[in-house]
Amino acid sequence: MNVPVSLSVTGEQHDRLKQFLFPDDGKEAVAILPCGHCDGDRRHRRLVRAVEPVP
Repeated sequence: MNVPVSLSVTGEQHDRLKQFLFPDDGKEAVAILPCGHCDGDRRHRRLVRAVEPVP
């Protein structure tokens, strides 16, 4: 049985990630998102703990 997986981020994490990944300089960017998890019978959630930009 395939269980759906979702990724949960806070508004602050989303804003930080968006600013870092899309700075309007035309260059690629990478960030690491360490996650915790909450596995259920019908759905699994990955909970972003931090946004770690890769320089």
